[in-house]
Amino acid sequence: MLSALKPFMSEIRFDALETIADNRARFEATGMALWKNTLDQANSGSWTDKAALADPDSIWGRLIHAGISAIQTDQPEALKAYLQGRQ
Repeated sequence: MLSALKPFMSEIRFDALETIADNRARFEATGMALWKNTLDQANSGSWTDKAALADPDSIWGRLIHAGISAIQTDQPEALKAYLQGRQ
């Protein structure tokens, strides 16, 4: 259904990150970017900026590896530094 709508981006929610990672190629084939909110809010679960600041690889790194290409954060400088360190 999403492929028929052809959205350029979709906010993604998941029970298991592996579900996203296992379907990464399908999302990429549609040209759709996946967006995840890591703001420190009640509905963010364990995927929060607070957790990312303590261990960026376990939050931001895992999201990126799974195919998330847009991360909403209150810590843009920390995320930018993390991304630059990965290059």
